[in-house]
Amino acid sequence: MYPEPDWVRICTDGSPLKDFESAGAGVYYHLFSFYLTTGKFTTAFDGELAALEVALAQLHCHLNIFIRAVVFCDSKAAVFAVHSNSTPASFNILDCKKLLKSLSEEIVLQGIHGHGIVAGNVFADHLAKKGTLIQRTTRKTVSFTSAKCILKKKLKDLTSIQYTERNSNKIWWNYLKDLPMRPRRKTVAEFRLATVHDCLLKHLY
Repeated sequence: MYPEPDWVRICTDGSPLKDFESAGAGVYYHLFSFYLTTGKFTTAFDGELAALEVALAQLHCHLNIFIRAVVFCDSKAAVFAVHSNSTPASFNILDCKKLLKSLSEEIVLQGIHGHGIVAGNVFADHLAKKGTLIQRTTRKTVSFTSAKCILKKKLKDLTSIQYTERNSNKIWWNYLKDLPMRPRRKTVAEFRLATVHDCLLKHLY
């Protein structure tokens, strides 16, 4: 699919830093490569969009080297957001839409799984991780989508900490650490047995 040299193949990737301190974006092609940071309070999704935006901008600067190009991205959500007809949730999505529309050549945004499927995507991943290390203060506004993800993650972590503090001294606490996460039906049954919250417990033993 999309064989060279008929297609110019560009790999992009986004990588978050822990606790949403920042995210990085990486773009790799044999003629150019870039890495950058998206600033504080950004997610991997923001990094993926920033990488797509840089890739599309570079295609504008190299119109003489290609007729058809494919931009690989391991975030299907980012690809869907750019192709969606709904109102863009952030300026990055809007910028990608404008760049894509202004290119008269055949451009394909292709979602992929993982980093090893497409040659070059490992380099894009390395560049994205390098971008997270850039220290930069930005005044760029945080998009509603990113703010929602960050708040959801923070509340989840806070709830987990409070739950651990309240229950760490209970006899069944250590049993919960070994519970399987899937399938859900089995996990729920074992959780109820471990916490003695099963009304049928006395009939099972």
